[in-house]
Amino acid sequence: MTNTDVLERFSPDGGDNQSYKVTADRAQADASFTTQAPAVDGVKDAAWNGAKSYPIGHTFDAGMTGDDPDATTDGTLRLLWDGPVLYGLVQVSGDSTESDTATPNWNTPSYAANTDGIYVSMDVYNDQWGFETDTQGTFFLSANPNLTSVTSYNNAGIPSLGSFFNPANQDYSTRLAAFKSSGYTPGSGVNYTYEFALQLEGWGDQPDRQLRNGTKVGLEVGAYDQGHSFTYWSKSQYFTGLEDGSNLPDSQRIPNRDWGS
Repeated sequence: MTNTDVLERFSPDGGDNQSYKVTADRAQADASFTTQAPAVDGVKDAAWNGAKSYPIGHTFDAGMTGDDPDATTDGTLRLLWDGPVLYGLVQVSGDSTESDTATPNWNTPSYAANTDGIYVSMDVYNDQWGFETDTQGTFFLSANPNLTSVTSYNNAGIPSLGSFFNPANQDYSTRLAAFKSSGYTPGSGVNYTYEFALQLEGWGDQPDRQLRNGTKVGLEVGAYDQGHSFTYWSKSQYFTGLEDGSNLPDSQRIPNRDWGS
């Protein structure tokens, strides 16, 4: 699936007074149905063996100002669903610098994570209506295995601006059912394992909505290696965050037009 949009007064080649047409391919993934829900504990258990592995491999610098083909951090994404809940397993490799003890605080537009972790974005209806609505949201799951909450952006002055995963958002909904990081494991194998569960059945004016085979939701997952790189599953162009005129920084201004499904 390909999506197009136009950046006004911007060109990746350096021109400020021209428009630029963006063409972005959206990653596609299938969640495998399971009758044995995985334990969301940061450990890959047997329930994941039947889920296809999708690469997280689009690498950018830590400021999201350009590509970073030399970045060493990459990962894989697996998805399961059991009816009402979508489960995600992310395994990150190539991160040689442990950063899993900090407690992130995302309370300003200039937020940059002070720890390794993953960004997870969800568009409930996959309708790409824009980030600042009540059916889209983004959260950051820190690599710190001891944290009991995730962090996400919210503008205290404009309660509708930000992520519905933030409890301060007027459209907050407890869709994040469970989450866990494994903490850092040194070596050349998997350094971090993350699991999360997203409750998808029932929403807004469709309280009886049920997940069925073929139901699509927008999804994006990005791994952050603190101070070194961002690596995304679907997002393939660093500058596309400029398109929406949001006051979030480009690293977090992840337009759902680029999210996979």
